[in-house]
Amino acid sequence: MKSLKIARFLVLTIATTVSATGCGKKNDLEADDAYLVADSAVSSVNGALNDSEQANSYALRRGFEIIPTAYAASCGLSRFSPAVGGNCNSTSGGKTVVANFASCTAGRSDEFTFDGQVTLAFDSNATCNQWLSGTGLPTSGSVTRTTTNFTRSNPGGSSVSVSSATHTNYAGTSIGGGVTTAFGAGTRTLTISGLHRVRTSAGGRTVFDHSVTTTAPIVVSGTRLGGNRVISSGTVKVDHNIAKFSSTASLAGLTWDASCCHPVSGSVTFALAGKETGSITIDYASGTCGEAKITKDGDFLGTLELPGCE
Repeated sequence: MKSLKIARFLVLTIATTVSATGCGKKNDLEADDAYLVADSAVSSVNGALNDSEQANSYALRRGFEIIPTAYAASCGLSRFSPAVGGNCNSTSGGKTVVANFASCTAGRSDEFTFDGQVTLAFDSNATCNQWLSGTGLPTSGSVTRTTTNFTRSNPGGSSVSVSSATHTNYAGTSIGGGVTTAFGAGTRTLTISGLHRVRTSAGGRTVFDHSVTTTAPIVVSGTRLGGNRVISSGTVKVDHNIAKFSSTASLAGLTWDASCCHPVSGSVTFALAGKETGSITIDYASGTCGEAKITKDGDFLGTLELPGCE
């Protein structure tokens, strides 16, 4: 399979480390392609999942002194307003929580810097208060996660911005609205109405421009810090607006444990459509948090280091 056209922009600009034994330059480019395909899909889901269960995670941190990798260093729980453990009565309608990142750091070596705001708009005061209490996740109700000027700065000077504002993808479709999580008894369902993710190089060049949606809601049980988070079903679509192709994948089978904000087992196969065809598989069972193995059309390309969780 030919390298995806977007890969020509990545040789000097992509900050993700890709180590591949016995691979030449062509496969290095293809590994970068695979990173782009996977990054937007899984990062979009990770951000929503982590925030949807954050109050419960806070209770686990207090009780068992677990410090989640995604929120280590200065990206701690103090970013939430109202504070976790409080209530929503002081906010608009009594049901909104804002996370201010304010140049905090995170990642395995604090190598990522986060800026901007994430807003969690709950369906009711009761749902909001239950989430903030830290005594357990709501068993009904919903929350919609939207972003304002949210940016992840990467090592080397590149950055990824995430917006929930309505925009138009390469096919001319309007997409936006953020991510809505519906709480249930033992399960949660995520629907991505629309996210816009743009990566910019240290020199200001647009490396990728992605639109992210779900074509089937993502159903998840358990929590990451409980060590039992599992996605049982759900499909994510990523529109690659520069290269003008789309990738679609089922996330069923991805699992997390308490020590890592990324999946630690399971694999995702992305079917490509549009100007590019074929498939890319990301296998998270590498044995190391934040790493995944890549294959394209059945050929092993190497191991990639995943970015900081959003």
